[in-house]
Amino acid sequence: MTDIDGKWCDAPANVGQFTVILGDMMERLTNGEFPATGHRVGITPWQRYSIILFNALDGNCDVFPLPEFTGEERPPRYAATTQSRHIEAELKRAEKFRESERVS
Repeated sequence: MTDIDGKWCDAPANVGQFTVILGDMMERLTNGEFPATGHRVGITPWQRYSIILFNALDGNCDVFPLPEFTGEERPPRYAATTQSRHIEAELKRAEKFRESERVS
């Protein structure tokens, strides 16, 4: 995952603890106050187990920076979208990336 400075680091894996990865919608809702966590799954020589839980908004829900995170000195950094439009855009972006990797 990435730290606050955007540098890659290992996520802590301590007994009795878990790691929460914030997603794109939280970043949009908070106008970037709580950025989405960059993350990758590294290859390890040992077996790993993960429990993944995705929480998402209703597909038609309008998503935009909340008033608590915007103002005159802090204009919205993100255009309004919906969860569905955002997922569609991310899937298209991922497909473009996969296509470019095939060419390389």
